[in-house]
Amino acid sequence: MFDFDSVKAVIFDVDGTLMDSVGRIIKTMRLSFQNLGLAEPDTVSIKNIIGLSMKEVAEKLLPEASENLRSALIASYKKIYTELEDREPTELFCDAVPVLQSLRRKGYRTGLATGKSRRGCVRVLESYGLSPLIDVSVAGDEYPSKPAPDMLLAAAGELGLPVSSCLMVGDSALDLGMARKAGMPSAGVLTGVHGRERLAALAPAAIVSSLSELEKLIVGDNSGR
Repeated sequence: MFDFDSVKAVIFDVDGTLMDSVGRIIKTMRLSFQNLGLAEPDTVSIKNIIGLSMKEVAEKLLPEASENLRSALIASYKKIYTELEDREPTELFCDAVPVLQSLRRKGYRTGLATGKSRRGCVRVLESYGLSPLIDVSVAGDEYPSKPAPDMLLAAAGELGLPVSSCLMVGDSALDLGMARKAGMPSAGVLTGVHGRERLAALAPAAIVSSLSELEKLIVGDNSGR
């Protein structure tokens, strides 16, 4: 069994982990394909690209398309997503902020590793008042896309911690696969893209139903901190 006493920092994915945004991403992608007169991808295909950079999303969903068409898809997606967010912002999971606050009070460092662009990452940090609760953030347009380990290696480096002292928390195989490649322990949360079987295949330290459940594993095991 994994010893949570070794954890000094917790790095979170955003979509499907801190934020209940999977449904909106699926809706936005379908509208983007409609906008370009293209046949919509199925739900599973869209879920499997959540967490990738937009460049890789376009390559995965339009493998035979021209660069111009892929660029048009990216532009359409960003425009529609921003318009939807401006009208009705996506909600964070109800326990996201309390868990971040609790971890900070207990002395843990915290971070974000997201497939969102830096602009999107900043929007999340500022719009939801998360900036004071996050020590480091790495974005999908700054490093190779998940599951490449670069984002986590950079985050650990900025925190000044070995990867073995950090815990990656995510809802998808991309998140846990990234952690595995980085040599970082991980935890899967069943609030987003992939189910227990898919996450378990990547040997996480834990699979939980919520961030609150994960907090109990971390803080409960470190009550003497």
